[in-house]
Amino acid sequence: MRQFFRHIREGLLSQNSLGKYLLYATGEILLVVIGILLALQLDNWNDARKERNQLHAKLDQIYTVTDQDIDMLITLHNGFQKQIVLIDSISNHAQSVNPKLLPYWMFYIDLGYESLPTEMTNLLQDLKLDPEDINQRSLGKALSAYEKNFSITTFSNRPYLTPLLEAQHISHPSLVFELSNQNNFRDVDLNFFSDDELRITQSLIDSEIVKRALKSLRSAKQNDVNTLAHFILFAQKKQAAIKEYYPNVVLLYQRIGLVGDATENNSWDQDIDLVPTDKNQSIWEKDLILKDGFVKFREGHDWIFNWGGKGFPEGDLQFSGDNIKVKAGRYRVVLNITEKKYRFLPL
Repeated sequence: MRQFFRHIREGLLSQNSLGKYLLYATGEILLVVIGILLALQLDNWNDARKERNQLHAKLDQIYTVTDQDIDMLITLHNGFQKQIVLIDSISNHAQSVNPKLLPYWMFYIDLGYESLPTEMTNLLQDLKLDPEDINQRSLGKALSAYEKNFSITTFSNRPYLTPLLEAQHISHPSLVFELSNQNNFRDVDLNFFSDDELRITQSLIDSEIVKRALKSLRSAKQNDVNTLAHFILFAQKKQAAIKEYYPNVVLLYQRIGLVGDATENNSWDQDIDLVPTDKNQSIWEKDLILKDGFVKFREGHDWIFNWGGKGFPEGDLQFSGDNIKVKAGRYRVVLNITEKKYRFLPL
């Protein structure tokens, strides 16, 4: 190509055509300038594409964390509601409560959280938004408001009944919020409390101080339920804002498995991995033969993120929820994390 243009220049000079040569030279310079501008534009386009991809990757992470936060908030909301049910049962129908479970219930309804952590704070520190883009500015404002509200929201964590029980030297069992109460306290040791401790606990129910404590505790739990209901709606709106800005956002869950005594592994430690069939909707499936028993879903062969439920053969997915009771048979297991649904389809 260079030789071609050189021949043109030499021809024009040999013809002593200075005007044509200058016109040609100008055209050649313009071609070089256009080439440089095109190269710069291409570099700018590549840089913009990389920045957009980086932003989308970060929004995938933020969207997933928001989803996990909402799961935890809903679990906390449901947990406080269950505690209110236990409080009402103790207050109004104590005689119908299993005496061996009563002290468990009284210690358990004192449990709660003062606040909840979120990974959103760290993610927002690395989020790079274009200050000239009004849509990105609006999204950044929404996410900052979410993180701020998450960090400042607190819940009542004052024990009302535990001091009264301990004052009577009732043994304090080890209990975990939203775990110990699963399946109606199925896994607790019914022989933990002595007959004398059970008798003392039963007598406390009729005391005025316990009645007042139950009344105060119920009020605190109801306030937490109301706060969480508003916060869950607020968080869902912020998650929807991410989806509106970036419609192709996905949940970054990996290695979803099924565990339980109803699986062929008969284990709560060895997962049967499901297969992702729809990345955008985070749908996972697997054909399995199950026995009568219980199962749960979890991510990464770990219990940090796990889901249960109450219905069968289908139901609503509940973060850290009850074990799912299944019937023996061959099923196609379908888990939709986006919609928080599961199904066991008979084969």
